[in-house]
Amino acid sequence: MAVVQISRIQQRRGRKLSNTGFPQLASGEIGWAIDTQELYIGNGSVSEGSPYVGNTQILTEHVNILDFAEAYEYKRSIGDLDEIISTGPAGLPIRRTLQQRLDERVDVRSFIELQNIDSYGSISPTDITADIQRAIDQLFSNPRTRGNVNSRVILHFGPGEYYISEELRIPPYTHIQGAGKDSTVIWMTGSAANGAVMRTVDGNSEPGEYTPFENMQYLERPRFITIEGLTLKTDLEDTILLLDNADTAIFRNVKFVGVYQNTESEIFQPVQTSNSLQSAVWIRSTSSVFCTENVVFEQCSFENTGYGLYSATDHQNVSVDQCKFYQLFDAIQIGGTSATSITRNLIVARNKVSLFSNTLTIVDHQLVDNQLVTYRNSGGSSIGGLVNNRTYYVNVLGPDVISLRSIGGGQVIDFTSTGNDSQYLEVSLSSTGAINTKVTDSFFDLITRYGFYVKLGKGNTSSGNKYINVGNNNQDYANATYPIIQFDSPYNQSTGDYFERNVKVKDQDLSGSVPFYPCVLGPGLITDPTSFKTNISNTPITALELLRFPIWKNTTYLIDYIINKNDADLGIKNTAIRSGTIHITVNYEGLTYHIHDDYTYTGSPTVEAIEFSVQIKDYDPDPSDLRPYETLILYYNNPAGNGTGFINYTYRMLTE
Repeated sequence: MAVVQISRIQQRRGRKLSNTGFPQLASGEIGWAIDTQELYIGNGSVSEGSPYVGNTQILTEHVNILDFAEAYEYKRSIGDLDEIISTGPAGLPIRRTLQQRLDERVDVRSFIELQNIDSYGSISPTDITADIQRAIDQLFSNPRTRGNVNSRVILHFGPGEYYISEELRIPPYTHIQGAGKDSTVIWMTGSAANGAVMRTVDGNSEPGEYTPFENMQYLERPRFITIEGLTLKTDLEDTILLLDNADTAIFRNVKFVGVYQNTESEIFQPVQTSNSLQSAVWIRSTSSVFCTENVVFEQCSFENTGYGLYSATDHQNVSVDQCKFYQLFDAIQIGGTSATSITRNLIVARNKVSLFSNTLTIVDHQLVDNQLVTYRNSGGSSIGGLVNNRTYYVNVLGPDVISLRSIGGGQVIDFTSTGNDSQYLEVSLSSTGAINTKVTDSFFDLITRYGFYVKLGKGNTSSGNKYINVGNNNQDYANATYPIIQFDSPYNQSTGDYFERNVKVKDQDLSGSVPFYPCVLGPGLITDPTSFKTNISNTPITALELLRFPIWKNTTYLIDYIINKNDADLGIKNTAIRSGTIHITVNYEGLTYHIHDDYTYTGSPTVEAIEFSVQIKDYDPDPSDLRPYETLILYYNNPAGNGTGFINYTYRMLTE
């Protein structure tokens, strides 16, 4: 470069962020911005040959070079690819800085201290609880950004093992995405390990200050949470995921792994304290109104812990689809509460009644729109506009403020006087248990006790699932001890499920002297979609066992069958076809029964000689037996010389 003129060394300094801003520098003049630590040089005039008048920034250690990298353009046209993709209007490209493009994807490694990441980007085997929690807090709990929709990003976890020693708090709108099961592993381990792997917290939580479960507020509840593509693992006899008062949460392709081994005796009990339970997922709710709801578990695995999915409080609309439950004490136990009705009284002091805004101020009322409350004046004067002992509909205006309506969605009631300081609103908190839980297309194996147990609730369904070694107390089918599915309440059902117990115990060749404990225990209609087939032999003396059923309540059994009969003497096959339905009604208390066979046939009338009979057998007549199940056995009799054949059948049961 030819030097045109050197007249003096020009330097200037000042503040860029002042009212006057950074000045225009002379040609070749250097200027230092003291407040922003930036260095500039003057471009010179156009007459001197400068392309334009202005200042050019000189790179220093204080400059983010990514802000000055060549602008990024999606699939930028090169050579023959010109104009294949136009990112902007009128063929003009949309370009952003490289920094903007990189910030679109947030990786947890951006928050992990450098000494915990090696030169290949792998995570060191050390406790990084604080780093991961900082990432979650800054992205989803940051008071300055959490109300901004644009801040609700996806936090990516690449392949690796991430060691933690304290529970990770998951606030509303958290979206965590890993590289897949057993590729991304968040592992509670080490001598200092304590608590669950993850716990949902409400929107009032801030970095380092997380709302306890008992102080959660309805309007700030954990919601719109997505966790996918990773393994949550613990070395403790503790909960893996505490799902507290969550609304709309998705767990997809997540593996939950604990420390329980299915080799322990029947006396094993999952470890439980007030805040701890040996469970993959523990659903907790404040009440039937403020409860966990609208939760999806899809393609998840629940392995090696006490309970796979557990709740002892109310919840609703939980879906479990295409999941695996393996080596557990109980796979699913929900609705574990009694149908109690309790009340909560919300005191409304006179100075909390606003005649101007027609509102009541009740700190952390935890009420929801259109919830019913009853006004009680405690023997004093009533709030003007309200009637003592009358029920009203709530209109929520904030976490601490409500108004009341006479009918749902109606006009807000005008208050004309403030009442007295002992008045209150009575809130009913009746327990509902588990409502509308759907378990579909899932796999269960090596489950000590129950595959699916609903203690209280309705609308819960098991459909299209495969139950293998379940309810056998860690032994084989000869020691079946528990029902595979148990409903303690009506309005629940099992439909289209496969039970290997049916195949192992029902068939006459394998049953021997083994009692048949029910696959499904509970009131209502129970259907078994399995189609069974048994050869029919001649029974000259003693009737032969065909199939067996469990007895635990007054029950009607319906066996739909078809017999294909052969004539042995003539060597002719398919001489007759008989189809019908066998009705068996059993009185459980008296162990009496009635059998009726309603059938039609075509072909040889010898098919009518095949008869069915019933016997009730108690394999353990000890009156101290705590398992009050009997076994119903259906026999058939086919006289000598009447030919042979086979029978296909399915069954249904209707219990009280």
